[in-house]
Amino acid sequence: MSGGAGAVVLDASAVLALLHARPGAVGVAGALARALPGRPASLALARLRGLPVLTADRAWVRLDVGVEVRPIR
Repeated sequence: MSGGAGAVVLDASAVLALLHARPGAVGVAGALARALPGRPASLALARLRGLPVLTADRAWVRLDVGVEVRPIR
């Protein structure tokens, strides 16, 4: 199962960046229309759906879990 073209999964830090107008919020806002909202299982959801994850958590970028992780800032 995969999302539509250009779909992404937003983790909680990306959503918080948008809500609080933090760095990266513009990128999150642009992705919101094609996003699948993430929860603590956002990495698993992204892997299951074959989608990238947008995050403000820089530690996620270093993860090697079979999911493309895109930093928002």
